[in-house]
Amino acid sequence: DATLERMCGRAERVDALPQRALRQIRLPDGSTIPTLEEALEALNGLPALIEMKIDKLPDGTGIRTGVPALIGAMQFSNAPAAVMSFDEPTMWRLGHAVLDRPIGLLIEPGQPGQESACTAKAQRAAGTDCTYLAPHHSALAPVAGVSGGLPLVTWTIRTAEELAVARAHGAAPIFEGFSPTLAKSRANTI
Repeated sequence: DATLERMCGRAERVDALPQRALRQIRLPDGSTIPTLEEALEALNGLPALIEMKIDKLPDGTGIRTGVPALIGAMQFSNAPAAVMSFDEPTMWRLGHAVLDRPIGLLIEPGQPGQESACTAKAQRAAGTDCTYLAPHHSALAPVAGVSGGLPLVTWTIRTAEELAVARAHGAAPIFEGFSPTLAKSRANTI
């Protein structure tokens, strides 16, 4: 996230604070903010899904200063991890540099009747080093139709109906507010 608001209840921008200051801020559970390497180590071999968020400037360009650090972390870690981003240039760069990891392109939900932006983004990814597509569950149907056989991951699943959509398209769900009951449910209809 660009700010500490969601995780720490503070309005400061992450990139405005030195690492030393970030390391002193407490998360809701009382722990400190880990580095990526520490987070992967704490998972102790469990797979991780890492999203590279790119802030957009008013002119539409992106601030991609964190990409080299992510590439370095992935090149020097044996932890099982996949990387994804909404930002196409970042996804392409990761795909060329991080060859031994799954690299995915996140796809925003389309406006009703304007699914062409979602499908165009999916089609552009199919001709790159992208190894999976991650559309919003509301864009899953049109993206599945043009995925070119790439595996699908979908977000953010919160209800049985959204899970049924994911299952209908063979997409792995990314849950928010994970509910074991929901994940184990047999909701198979749309």
